[in-house]
Amino acid sequence: MLNTILALSVFIGLFILLFVSVILGRRFGKWQIRHDASHKLRVVNVAEGALFALLGLLVAFTFTGAYERFEARKVHIVEEANAIDTAYLRIKLLAPATQSNLRESFRQYLDSRLGDPEKLLNSKSAEDEIPVITQLRAKIWDQAVSACNITGSSAVTELFITAVNNMFDIANTRFSIAKIHPPVVIFFLLIGLAVLSSFLAGYSTAKSKVSHSIHTLSYVAITAFTLYIIIDLEFPRLGMIRVDRFDQILIEVKDVMN
Repeated sequence: MLNTILALSVFIGLFILLFVSVILGRRFGKWQIRHDASHKLRVVNVAEGALFALLGLLVAFTFTGAYERFEARKVHIVEEANAIDTAYLRIKLLAPATQSNLRESFRQYLDSRLGDPEKLLNSKSAEDEIPVITQLRAKIWDQAVSACNITGSSAVTELFITAVNNMFDIANTRFSIAKIHPPVVIFFLLIGLAVLSSFLAGYSTAKSKVSHSIHTLSYVAITAFTLYIIIDLEFPRLGMIRVDRFDQILIEVKDVMN
């Protein structure tokens, strides 16, 4: 519910911002025409074309980058699920006396990796989970080394330690890629260009006596929606476009453990 409200708030905010820009641009253009009947919009048309081209270029780059990162996040969830499952299955290679504690630690670790998606809305809560995961990693590593020493097989040690290390590496990759976003200035530039383009779009219609409401609303809606999609792709656990359904793969691994 909170995700829906947040998504609607962002979209409606962008829509209102762009719509007001179009209206202000049209009114400003009419004001200039009233004060100068011979006023021409040639220079404005050139500026409008250049701004729309720049806006289109920036939208293309930011959308492509956001979508690629979105897909990468999904792939890394699958990779982590496979890595945890592999490491867990290889516990059977260890001495029987060491397996029980490791299995329990793996269950606790997977629970911490799943966590509560709603906590991600609170950066403080998300940060609080990091020490817990770090402690569990240290615990699993110590248990893994101890178990391999007891088992006394170099082949088993190589197989199991490699699997555990891979499990931790992919978790680090997921954590890092979740924090990778374009600089904030890019978002300001994108929204700023959209606002300025809307203003000039409204300005260029100043000579028309018809308001072109359908065209205005269509332009504003599609531009606002495009900007929203870019932002939503960058934060796939906060809006409507989500990677949560891929967490089901981790849940299935947890079911196997239980």
